[in-house]
Amino acid sequence: MNIAIISNGHGEDTIALNLIKALPTATQSTIITFPLVGSGHIYHQHNLPVKLKNPTFPSGGFIRTIKDLFTDIRHGLLTHILQQVKTIKQQTTNTTTVIAVGDIFCLILASFSKKPIYFLPTAKSDTFMPHSFIERWLIKKIAQKSYPRDNQTTQNFLIHKLPAAYFGNPMMDNLSTYTPIISLQKNQQLIGLLPGSRKEAYKNFQYILTICEALPPKENLIFACAWVPTLNIQTILAATGWSITATTTTTQTIQNPNKTCSVILSNQFNAIINQATLCIGLAGTANEQAIYLKKPVVCFAGFGPQSTVQRFKEQQKLLGPLLTLCERNITTITATILKLLASPKPAVTKHHKAAAKKIMDDIFKTA
Repeated sequence: MNIAIISNGHGEDTIALNLIKALPTATQSTIITFPLVGSGHIYHQHNLPVKLKNPTFPSGGFIRTIKDLFTDIRHGLLTHILQQVKTIKQQTTNTTTVIAVGDIFCLILASFSKKPIYFLPTAKSDTFMPHSFIERWLIKKIAQKSYPRDNQTTQNFLIHKLPAAYFGNPMMDNLSTYTPIISLQKNQQLIGLLPGSRKEAYKNFQYILTICEALPPKENLIFACAWVPTLNIQTILAATGWSITATTTTTQTIQNPNKTCSVILSNQFNAIINQATLCIGLAGTANEQAIYLKKPVVCFAGFGPQSTVQRFKEQQKLLGPLLTLCERNITTITATILKLLASPKPAVTKHHKAAAKKIMDDIFKTA
């Protein structure tokens, strides 16, 4: 089977990678990938062919308003989409199956392949934002079968006669790890920092650093940031005056100018969220994954379209009380963090789900 993966976001790329890793071992499949947003660095890291190159638009690929849309159009969005469509048409001629991971826009672009399409609708859920009539119509028209992110959404799809199945959420597969990001003393607690994966992560992280500096200077608070390799840490250092003080094969440590606070940077995301007592999260998928592991997440309005108050209110509906939305105020945020650190910790269960394998088995059975 020749499979094309079309995904539109860092979290979606990660989900798609979980699907690829779960391919039935008895099959010989050729994989090509089409990240609609970003560089697809996760695919590159795993030596998978990446067929699209994408500029960064003002919305960061997260269009929520007419203003966002027209701003991106002025920066060449329509020309870029036409190029994406052309590339998908050309590069999927030998493809037998297409898997679209993302929103309706992702599904529409996948339809230009003219191949059977299996859809993982990651952007919406009936818990906070049901699919509209038009979206359901498009899904029914384009997708052979859908695999929504939760059972409630799946049941709604079935009620509206959309072929669908729920096998779990593949973004939650294999999150658990016993490998620590750092050796902690008994009295130490790790705070995970999740600034996001797109351009707004720079300003988000810059503000998060001021929170780290404002917390009481205690030796028992350790900060570790899940830093995406495509983001340039030098941009943060130039803006804040922080400097790199240590580097290993998997981490860097940065320190503020007064040498009163330091933060570990690492792309070992699973290690950070497993070891963290709580997280400061201005992310999408990463926030959900941390809460799935029963880690409280403190959020507030960030500095871009993926970290708005509206988005975090939607996340609250989906994720429940472990997500705390604060006013963007240093005093309020630090007080909330200290209160949560002193609260009883929820029991943590190690998770090793196999949603991706079940979905891929079902696709192979259906295709």
